[in-house]
Amino acid sequence: MSPNARQTGSIPQSSEGLSYGDIYNNKITLSDGPLSKDFQPPELILEKRAKQTSFITASYVNSLYFLILENALVDLIAKYDVAEFQTWKLNVIHQGIFIDKYRLFRISTSYAEKVIDFNHSVFTLLNMERERIGEYMFKNFEEYINFKNKKWNEGNLRMFYKTLVLDFSNLDKDMIRLSSMPFHGPGYYVSERLKEAILSAGFTGMAFTEIQEKYPDIKGVYRT
Repeated sequence: MSPNARQTGSIPQSSEGLSYGDIYNNKITLSDGPLSKDFQPPELILEKRAKQTSFITASYVNSLYFLILENALVDLIAKYDVAEFQTWKLNVIHQGIFIDKYRLFRISTSYAEKVIDFNHSVFTLLNMERERIGEYMFKNFEEYINFKNKKWNEGNLRMFYKTLVLDFSNLDKDMIRLSSMPFHGPGYYVSERLKEAILSAGFTGMAFTEIQEKYPDIKGVYRT
C-alpha cells in the first residue's frame, strides 16, 4: 500500500505539522504491541495544492508504521479480518479550514515472525555505501533479529537479502503490518479481496503493488 501520485496533488500532502505529539519518539512508535492510551498523535497542516484523499501522506509520519486514513476507509477495513489495530482522531487543517474526517491508524503487532520463510530466504548485510557483505541464513526469527540488531550496533550494518520469501499461505488476515524486516520488506500488506473492496468503494490516494513486481528478489507465497 503506497501513495498514488496521480491523485494526491502533492507528495507528501503534509510537510508541516501544527504539532507532532509523540510521532518522533522512536521508543514508542517503533515498538511492537499496542501503544499506550496516552499516545499523542500529530496535528496536520495539508499543503495548499494537496487533495483530501482517503489516504494521506505526511513527511513526519512513517507510513511503514502508521497510516493516515479517512474515517470511512477505517470503517471499511474494520469490516474485514484485520490484525488488531488502534486509531486516533486527527486534527487536520487544509487552506485554513479544519477537516474532521481523518484518523491515525496502526496495526499493533508485526507479523514478520509468521511470514518470513527462513528455510528459503538468504540474507546479506548492507553498509553505508550500500555494498553487500556476506550471505546468511537463520533458523528462526529470534536468531535473525539478534543478528540484525548486533550488526547494526557494531557498525551501522543494515539487514538486506539475496532472496526473501514471504509466506502468506497460512494467514487468514486481510491486512497486516511487517516490521523488523530487511531493507524493502516492511510496511502494510493487504489481501486481494480487501484491495478490491477499497478500490470498488472509490477510496483514493493509494496504490497497490504485488511485492514481487516492485522487488523481484522478494517472493510472495499465497494460498492456492
